[in-house]
Amino acid sequence: MTPSEKRKEKESKQPAGVAAATERMSPLSAEGQGEAKPASPEAQRRFSASIFPRPDEGEVPLEVADNVKALEDVMGMEVWLLVQAVHSDTEGHHNMLGELTRAEFIDARNRPPKDKPIALLIDSPGGRADQAYRLAKFLRRHCGGFVAVIPRQAKSAATMLTLGADEIVIGDFGELGPLDSQFPDPEYGGLSSALDETLALYRIHSFALEAFSRTMDVMQESLQMKTSELIPFATSFALGIARPLLEDLDTVHYTFYSRVLRNTEEYASRLLRHHHDQEKANDIAFHLVENYFDHGFVIDVEEARGFGLETVRGPKQKEAPMLDALATQLDGLCIFGRVEKTPGGGRSA
Repeated sequence: MTPSEKRKEKESKQPAGVAAATERMSPLSAEGQGEAKPASPEAQRRFSASIFPRPDEGEVPLEVADNVKALEDVMGMEVWLLVQAVHSDTEGHHNMLGELTRAEFIDARNRPPKDKPIALLIDSPGGRADQAYRLAKFLRRHCGGFVAVIPRQAKSAATMLTLGADEIVIGDFGELGPLDSQFPDPEYGGLSSALDETLALYRIHSFALEAFSRTMDVMQESLQMKTSELIPFATSFALGIARPLLEDLDTVHYTFYSRVLRNTEEYASRLLRHHHDQEKANDIAFHLVENYFDHGFVIDVEEARGFGLETVRGPKQKEAPMLDALATQLDGLCIFGRVEKTPGGGRSA
């Protein structure tokens, strides 16, 4: 066998990825004359998105495009992306699920196919619950339904959006989040939960009852008096402790935040009634709004199914590799719409 034939036989035994990488890394021609080789078809592939980024606004990373294409093949439906992140080079409405986000998806030029269910791949820290509700209703009405796919996170209002899906696929690294509404906190900075205000009254009530009960126990043990005689003293003591706390409670704020939470709960319940009876939908909505004391609480597949969200499932065997990869590849990106080839940039995704 000639040296040339031996070299060809060796190269034919290399894994395809290794051979392709070797080709991309070699800047010289076979003759060693220093001439640059033409870019490989792999290097020429370019992708953008139907909404953002368009070809003149940037690119969708190649590895993301490939995994989205593979996910489309496995799921047998178009995959549309709603990927937004706070920590991103892209500023403005693309980093928040708001009115403009919804408007871009329903724009006649950008909207998904009519009467053809899609998979909506979501990676979002949240935004406005009312806009998430509107977008979920639009997708259900226009497409006939959608599957929410969560490789990494769909928190806060993005969780609201998933509740309108026929199915919620949460990857091994994916999570939903509580629905308690968040507001800027002028005193402490950052955001605070509406629950901080509404639960204050319940906490004061619990504190007053505990103070009353413990006072009764102590006085009965030490004074050996009748219960009827001790009640006025214990009541006065408990009220003396609770009254200053109640006086500091802003009833206007309390009423406002209570109404906001009730509104969010109603949005969630209405979306859930598509696949749950009304009582179950109300229970799930209440749980998501009221039962978590940390807005960042992790709601994975096990947690979600534990409180009765029946539309949630983990990834199927063929879906898992793409979701696992996308969980790290989407960090810091903003991508809206369907991934598609940039003109002159190779095959379509």
